[in-house]
Amino acid sequence: MDVLAAPAHAHALLALNFLGGFGPLLLALVLPPLVWLAVRVLFPRAQMHEHVESDGHRRTDPVGFLRADGSIIDTTLREGPKRVGQVYVKDGRGVVRVYRREEREKYDEVGWVDAAGKVYEWTGEGELFDNGREAGAVSPDGRRHWYELWLRRHADVPDGDPEPAGRCVEAIRLRGGPPGAPTLLARAGAALLLYRPLAPAPETAVRLPPPEFWDTALPATLVFTAAFFLPGLVQLFDGNYVLFPLLGQEWSFVLTMALLYVAVWAALHWAKIVMLSNSYQARSLLTMVNRQTGISAWSVVGIALAAVGIVWTFTVDAYQYFPLFLANFAGFTAARFRAPSETWGVEPRTRPRQRESEREEARRREEAEDAAPGVEWRDYRWQLDSPLRQLWFDARVSFLPAEVEELRRPDPSREGAPGGADRAAAAAELVRSGEQARQVRRVAAAIARRSGEERLTKVEEIQAALDFVQEPNIADDAAEGGDDPAHAAGHLRSPAETLYEQRGRDDCKAVLAAALMRVLGYPVLLLLSPGTRRAAIAVGGIPDLGEAGGALTVEHEARRYYFCEMTGEGWRVGQPAEGDDRLELRADVDQVIVDLSKDLPAGP
Repeated sequence: MDVLAAPAHAHALLALNFLGGFGPLLLALVLPPLVWLAVRVLFPRAQMHEHVESDGHRRTDPVGFLRADGSIIDTTLREGPKRVGQVYVKDGRGVVRVYRREEREKYDEVGWVDAAGKVYEWTGEGELFDNGREAGAVSPDGRRHWYELWLRRHADVPDGDPEPAGRCVEAIRLRGGPPGAPTLLARAGAALLLYRPLAPAPETAVRLPPPEFWDTALPATLVFTAAFFLPGLVQLFDGNYVLFPLLGQEWSFVLTMALLYVAVWAALHWAKIVMLSNSYQARSLLTMVNRQTGISAWSVVGIALAAVGIVWTFTVDAYQYFPLFLANFAGFTAARFRAPSETWGVEPRTRPRQRESEREEARRREEAEDAAPGVEWRDYRWQLDSPLRQLWFDARVSFLPAEVEELRRPDPSREGAPGGADRAAAAAELVRSGEQARQVRRVAAAIARRSGEERLTKVEEIQAALDFVQEPNIADDAAEGGDDPAHAAGHLRSPAETLYEQRGRDDCKAVLAAALMRVLGYPVLLLLSPGTRRAAIAVGGIPDLGEAGGALTVEHEARRYYFCEMTGEGWRVGQPAEGDDRLELRADVDQVIVDLSKDLPAGP
């Protein structure tokens, strides 16, 4: 029965019809907050936020939270355990314990907080609680806002400071802590005050802005658009269920569908908040959508088409499509004016290529050389270091007897002192000559061919070349000359010689890696440490990794290069080298940077 045509006395039927049609919409609006309330009641926690100065502005970043059991969770850590400490109750005080990053079974007691919210830092002398200096104070009960329905408590850290270091937020306190003990909010404030100075430096931690409502508008638009064309949805609210009869059938339908879009938007927003409490992956996905990844200014086109559609619905009286175009207009407008203005684009591969005639000539020459008498072969097999792919690479190169004799002949110009301008010049010359060696080019061709077959990204292709020069494919040669008396200590191998020997120190491997990267089409910096034979490379020509891991980079002539370590195995692009005497990129350490970013050779 059409509700508009119902008799005046059928109020019960009207109410039942209203509730029956509006029920799913109410459920979509109410269910996400109820789930959040249930989670916070069953698993209470206090969020920790830090105030950070950035570009002259003060923003608040989420850095972790304190669980009800006292576990300190640091959400800024890129990898490894995020449980970095604990606040346990002892003698009516909350003692802050911080685990040592190097030895997880050991810890340090750094201070405590009392029931009144006063935080003390332990001096390390005498017994705990005997010697401590006051570090600040935290309001045990905090303050509450009416627009949050008084469900959350906020406390500045430290309390009373005109420019506090941060703030803590506790949601839905239904019960207090142990009698006479500090509240969860006070213990979180103590963790923020005492742990954060010991946490990794800001430049090595992931810093992201707090959740915002606008960044789920466009995903909600996409979901709503897909749902709009589900069979029966439009018919359900266009005549069968008129939820707002006072507005008439048409405007009732428009309002109902608009509320459905808002419900989808709210549901995605709540889902995002739940996901961000454990991982920043949702932030990365939303950033990719809202920053117009791969399509320049597509939101402008979306806004324009949605505006045309809105006008069209009024012109031809197609009111059923008005909510669809309205939702698209809202979603694309939010992405256009609130997302970062810098758009991402698909960058085509610009690897220099040989002419077809040159490739054919090189292939015939290689076939003739491979068939020559006395040729020696070297086989290589290595795996791409990637959590997303199980991919193996193979390469096989040949060495003629004359080439082997040349490689084994001592070269005084590449022996002697490990550092200095002379060695840097020799290394640069070896890279440029080695990139023309057919063995190097054959390995590069194998990587490029496999990369094309598997549609690898640029980062993955660079990782494949980096994995090639790491162990066990190219072994680390601790004794520079190995067992060859013809080569003195400090000998710098050419790329072809390193391939033949299948071993080398990190300066030899760096020269080989630089030659491979250049043949593959990537600009390279060769990094040498004076006084030692420590070396590495930095590779450019790939998109900015941004928040995808806090990679170690080298800024050179206004371009960004990603650090690559090649000793041992398991090193990834942008992963900093640590421990022993590994090369470190610091302002206080003198570095020799050999710029090999120009005049890239033709690719394989």
